[in-house]
Amino acid sequence: MSTDLTQTSGSTETPTRPTYCPWCTEFLKPGSDLCTSCGREVVDLRLGSVVAGRYRIESVLGQGGMGKVYRAQDLETKDLAAVKFLHAEWSMRPEARARFKREALALSTLRHASIVQILDFGEHDGCPYLAMEFLEGTAIEKLIVVDGRTMPVERVVWIIDEVLRLLELAHAADIVHRDLKPANVMLVGDGTGADRVKVLDFGLALVNDRPEGDRLTAKDSVRGTPLYMAPEQCRGRDITPAADIYTVGVMMYELLAGDVPFGGASATEVMSQHMFSPPPPMAQRGVRPKLPVGLEALVLRTLSKHPEERPTATEFRAELARAMRGDDATSRADRAASDRVAQAGRERSDRGPLTSPRTSPTAPTGAAAGGDPRLDGLMVLVWRLDEARADELRDTLAVATGLSARVHVGNAPPEPSLATSTMRAVVVAGGARAGADLRALRADAAWSRVPVLVMDTEKAEDNATLIRAGASDVVMRNVPMESVAQKVTRLVRRRR
Repeated sequence: MSTDLTQTSGSTETPTRPTYCPWCTEFLKPGSDLCTSCGREVVDLRLGSVVAGRYRIESVLGQGGMGKVYRAQDLETKDLAAVKFLHAEWSMRPEARARFKREALALSTLRHASIVQILDFGEHDGCPYLAMEFLEGTAIEKLIVVDGRTMPVERVVWIIDEVLRLLELAHAADIVHRDLKPANVMLVGDGTGADRVKVLDFGLALVNDRPEGDRLTAKDSVRGTPLYMAPEQCRGRDITPAADIYTVGVMMYELLAGDVPFGGASATEVMSQHMFSPPPPMAQRGVRPKLPVGLEALVLRTLSKHPEERPTATEFRAELARAMRGDDATSRADRAASDRVAQAGRERSDRGPLTSPRTSPTAPTGAAAGGDPRLDGLMVLVWRLDEARADELRDTLAVATGLSARVHVGNAPPEPSLATSTMRAVVVAGGARAGADLRALRADAAWSRVPVLVMDTEKAEDNATLIRAGASDVVMRNVPMESVAQKVTRLVRRRR
């Protein structure tokens, strides 16, 4: 059963009150706009009303979990405005009202071309409202894939750079957005035929300017949109600017590849992947077959599970510029590796043994290859990887970092004598034996403090189990070997 709740006259919608709830069909109390049975709003009495004696509400622009946004006309200036109200059920909660006020304060504090301009805020009929500039544009969520194509790389980089410019300002003011996503980033015309980037919805912004006891967002609470949430945000941990960087990384991944790195049938499944699974190569996730290696490596860095390993907004912008010039470390290493392969042209039978690093005039390692000279001479133990994968990992580590790989053969755990000061990490193959192998390693005091990476796992849901069994990090199958080598290098440096 359905009921027409509005009548349209010109551009203003005038509500008519039904006698029963169209959702649950229960009769309504006279004068009530909420159903006492199901609690849903049954008629929008704001349509046609004037807020604060100034803004005439014309129509609904959209709504979310906490509020509704209306198109309105400023009766003084005749300009259009966007007026945001908390939902009635949220306006009764002190925390929600405080968060709404915080959005108004955050917007009024920041002055930037990419942030929506605030016009007014206060209360109307006991409910908080926020009047903002009216934007006519397109949310980038509608531009991710158009006619089977993603946006040009240069345009994606420009959008991300504009968002990062705003985050530089916000983070310097100790403001963390916490809910960045393509739906909250708009492209609007500036009157000259060019576009501007506008970032919306600071309703979940975290303002770190109060004593800990007065913080509005409690520790161990989960706020945000699961597809774009940082691992620490999924865990309900303290949120820092690094969480916004992770979210920008997810957005950039989606804009470049055409799909988000992690998806699932439930929010829990998606959040588990954010916490434990490495992002798949972009070519496997979206519609774009190939991207500059420097850009993909930068995105993967922003998607680190560890906040301290992500760049700041300023560093992110600088690395974006280098990646677009091909002047970043990953691009240089990729060109150098391609040159060496072209020059050497060796067959597999010409390669050296797996138990020692390959050295030759055409294959420099460590500092000579652009790696970290502090890693030269350090070793990584490889267990249960097949010969081809072990060989690939060995070569990638040697070329990119200077780390050497040694293969342990057999089903028995590696002997304690191998856990020397130069043996800085262990790489174990994923699979049915991985959990037992981890427990066997951790049971030996010599290996208990050596970081262990499990690679080539098949199922994201297995990652949490492997972490509990003793893995320091987990990499799923089909992740590029360069990404695996980066994770190994980070473990070696931290020696956690």
